[in-house]
Amino acid sequence: MQRGREMPSERRVWVSAAALCAVLVIIAFLFLDRPISSFVHAHIGRPHPILFAMQSVPEWLVPIATALLVVLGLKALLHPPLARIERALLATALSLATAQFIGNELKILFGRTWPETFVANNPSFIDNGVYGFFWLHGGAGWASFPSGHTTAISSVAAALAFAFPWLRIPCALAVLIVVIGLIGLDFHFLSDIIAGGFLGTAVAATVTGLMGARDAAVSAGSKRAAARSAH
Repeated sequence: MQRGREMPSERRVWVSAAALCAVLVIIAFLFLDRPISSFVHAHIGRPHPILFAMQSVPEWLVPIATALLVVLGLKALLHPPLARIERALLATALSLATAQFIGNELKILFGRTWPETFVANNPSFIDNGVYGFFWLHGGAGWASFPSGHTTAISSVAAALAFAFPWLRIPCALAVLIVVIGLIGLDFHFLSDIIAGGFLGTAVAATVTGLMGARDAAVSAGSKRAAARSAH
């Protein structure tokens, strides 16, 4: 019976987190995105090699995750079972792949324009005063929301933190580094980053939970939290 109460409670936690994310995105969209973008454009500008290197970290993760999916996927099929660290790394790679897939579909759904013009004279807030969501528009110029880089780094960082709690601080710092780079170069609005962070974390929580890749202490903590909220 306890188990039956825990799962709905965990779902309530994530529903509450999604609602909080939505509220923060709306606040940022209405009051913060444009002032931040204007300030960055006026005072930092591009190119900036350090900030560019900071935001590019997620681009290194895709080929690594692809290799892990192939190698560990084959090992799981041919020589099961996987060791705990192998299962955790496979869950991390799957989290990244899943989060990226969902994120790309959401980009099409929301159709948000970028802070600045980057590719093929795309309309943007800084260059054309275009700001908003153009639902189901599609195309590279309407793909700012959610942030793909933030989604990627958040999915990897969260999956590793769930599996190895001693990595929480380094993982959080990795996310912060990427976020600073993205905002500092005016590559994304703050609301894009909030949404990407939530998406990556939620996907990682789901994948690591389904694969049994979480650390025992993390799983126990989730159960205790769920039990408390059920009362």
